[in-house]
Amino acid sequence: GHLAWLDATYDRYVAVGVGGVTGDVAGNRLTNAPEWSGRLWLEWSRSAGRFRTLSLRAGSRWQSTVFFTPFNDAVERQSPYGLLELSAELGPRRFTVSPYVRNLTNQGYITGEYMISAIVDMDMHSTPDGRIDPDRFEREDMARIGAPSTIAMRHRLPHFNHLAVQ
Repeated sequence: GHLAWLDATYDRYVAVGVGGVTGDVAGNRLTNAPEWSGRLWLEWSRSAGRFRTLSLRAGSRWQSTVFFTPFNDAVERQSPYGLLELSAELGPRRFTVSPYVRNLTNQGYITGEYMISAIVDMDMHSTPDGRIDPDRFEREDMARIGAPSTIAMRHRLPHFNHLAVQ
């Protein structure tokens, strides 16, 4: 495994925000830079007959808070999170079968929240007339794409002013 500590802050920086608003962000954390991150894994392997090996793996990865703007505001940030992963592998030297599970606990985190919002928005734009019931469309589309129940959409369809709703 590994553990990383990153002491990364702006020494001198005047940031420009939405609408041209500026601000001195000296002392704030760099964007997308967690102070702590790490990964730990275990692997077990055994011979499973002639020319075959069985390997089982369990792992976890985690990180502390990251901010998405230099202003380090409470809205545009990702809270600390951790993920658990499991995998198995069976096969000879040239061919293997490997089932795996990522995010075993269905932990929600912003990367997924933004991606799900983008997918649902693109799917909405592919409807024939563009007129939808946003709540119903979100529920049905998220079920269709297999979105984990613990991951919410970061930006829901009613947030977008360009939609025509029923």
